[in-house]
Amino acid sequence: WQSYCFDFSENFDAFWADFPLSQHTWVRKLYKVLSTDTSVSTALLYGSLGANQLTKRSDIDLFIQSSISVQSWHERLLRLFGAQLAHTDILGSKITLRTQERLLIEIVIGQSLSDISLYYRESQIYNVHFTILKGELGLAEQLDAVTKTHTSERKQAKELAAQVYFLFCSLPNLITNNDSYKY
Repeated sequence: WQSYCFDFSENFDAFWADFPLSQHTWVRKLYKVLSTDTSVSTALLYGSLGANQLTKRSDIDLFIQSSISVQSWHERLLRLFGAQLAHTDILGSKITLRTQERLLIEIVIGQSLSDISLYYRESQIYNVHFTILKGELGLAEQLDAVTKTHTSERKQAKELAAQVYFLFCSLPNLITNNDSYKY
């Protein structure tokens, strides 16, 4: 997985200032919850963390395959982490959490891997094993196939484009209203 090296000729303060400690801390917190939850069959990282390109400005992208509804997951996450969160939203099958440190955590809840295949594939993940927080035997092979499959995702692409357009159109109002936690 992502490794960090410190060259003693470098400035340690600069190295530590750029270290994404908050992201790693939150992944550990989420892992502790997901690893023991029997309603979760799969938990995957994707995005910059899954692609091994995590920086201090990166958000956390997580997929949870679960029999529990998005609303129930939202309530559960609020019970567990509510005091550490500044804002939460539900956008379809996605829960967004904004931490007190302004870190964005996006959690997609789905019934199957196909619910996340477009996002997973587009994350350009080269080692699927490092993206698995929880999964069953054979999951790595399924994920490897997802990264190599190029199919038409017109419906999902339309939904993604609609979300991007909505966020783009909302930005001026967010700035005007000083709703900085949303951008």
